[in-house]
Amino acid sequence: MDCRNNGTTQKITMTYVCMDCRNNGTTQKITMTYDIIVCMDCRNNEITQKITMTYDIIVSMDCRNNETTQKITMTYDCRNNESTQKITMTYDCRNNGTTQKITMTYVCMDCRNNGSTQKITMTYVCMDCRNNGSTQKITMTYVCMDCRNNGSTQKITMTYDCRNNGTTQKITMTYVCIDCRNNETTQKKTMTYDCRNNETTQKITMTYDCRNNGTTQKITMTYVCMDCRNNGTTQKITMTYVCMDCRNNGTTQKITMTYDCRNNGTTQKITMTYVCMDCRNNGTTQKITMTYDCMDCRNNGTTQKITMTYDCMDCRNNGTTQKITMTYDCMDCRNNETTQKITMTYDCRNNGTTQKITMTYDCRNNGTTQKITMTYDCRNNGTTQKITMTYVCMDCRNNGTTQKITMTYDCMDCRNNGTTQKITMTYDCMDCRNNGTTQKITMTYVCMDCRNNGTTQKITMKYDCMDCRNNGTTQKITMTYDCRNNGTTQKITMTCVCMDCKNKLGQHRK
Repeated sequence: MDCRNNGTTQKITMTYVCMDCRNNGTTQKITMTYDIIVCMDCRNNEITQKITMTYDIIVSMDCRNNETTQKITMTYDCRNNESTQKITMTYDCRNNGTTQKITMTYVCMDCRNNGSTQKITMTYVCMDCRNNGSTQKITMTYVCMDCRNNGSTQKITMTYDCRNNGTTQKITMTYVCIDCRNNETTQKKTMTYDCRNNETTQKITMTYDCRNNGTTQKITMTYVCMDCRNNGTTQKITMTYVCMDCRNNGTTQKITMTYDCRNNGTTQKITMTYVCMDCRNNGTTQKITMTYDCMDCRNNGTTQKITMTYDCMDCRNNGTTQKITMTYDCMDCRNNETTQKITMTYDCRNNGTTQKITMTYDCRNNGTTQKITMTYDCRNNGTTQKITMTYVCMDCRNNGTTQKITMTYDCMDCRNNGTTQKITMTYDCMDCRNNGTTQKITMTYVCMDCRNNGTTQKITMKYDCMDCRNNGTTQKITMTYDCRNNGTTQKITMTCVCMDCKNKLGQHRK
């Protein structure tokens, strides 16, 4: 699917009913065929990477509760090619009784390190306007969505409406590049900001509306850099807006964030205070407060401490307060000689009783054993759903020993189901990059995320490595499982060589 840096052709064929077609009685079928010369995301490659996708979706890829046929056709090349990278997409929109057609034509979605101008033009009716009787029109025109290391100006202009509102929610953005790293020139946007690894101040300002509210939800953000790695100066971010994605709430949702950036020799402090991150359909106020040094502080010799305390990260349809407290040193601090300990204790979604989670484990790339133990309940079930995980490392890159993971629990995310959802996973490493031996994974469970279904949803996956970068052998993946929220069986089968095996030809760049 994204097997970078391989000299041979990586072919992927997927045929499944629906990746996320919730609550539909009919069959959802999707067929994809990728003929990829080296990869889907192979940066800095001289040859043309061609991908052809044809989706025949009864109701659509994720168009909930629609009786008409939603068809998608995509044809495009790969990133960082000297020749023109053209992408054309035509498909419909979600959840509308009428046909919502989308057509996109652009040069490259993520064409890093290309001297020529990458122009993208998208025009479609709705990106994700659920349950709206009126037409939602979006028009985007820009040079490159993620064109890193380009000396020329990357301009982006977007104008579109908001989700699920009877009135028109208009958004207009104009900027040079949404993520163009290492550029000496100023990248201006409105939402306006620069990008990673710049010596000058990176300022971002955004102003737009929120989803699913009868009144206008305005968001304004101003900060220096959201992810500017390896910068000696302090990167400060401050966001203040009404709602990030708090759907169907009549009250005002306020968010305030202030934090620094990754990989800085000084303390990286983050403080977030807002009402609701994504607490749908709740009449009460959902308050979140986060304070930590660095969420992803890679390669730093000092301890990165994170503390989060809030009511609900995503507690849908619950009248009571859902409180979460997290305290740990580093969520993803790779290549650190010291022990990174994480402890989380919080409640679960939409349950009248307390759902408790406790996690204790180390960090990636440590010479000692990385042990993880998780015990928590499942979402939206009257009875207790217990999960227990014990393994060496979930993402232990560059480790010569075998990384074994064993998970046994009732439900990963099977919301609103009265029966027990059991999952069992046994494998060596979920993301063990740079290992010469084969990493085998076997998963068997009832439902990964089958919301509101009374029947059993079974999934079986067998493959060598989900993301085994830098491995000389072929990485084969085969998945067969059902779809979400359907009374009938929704089967998915995938067979591919490598999902993301970087650095085989030495082309992966950080």
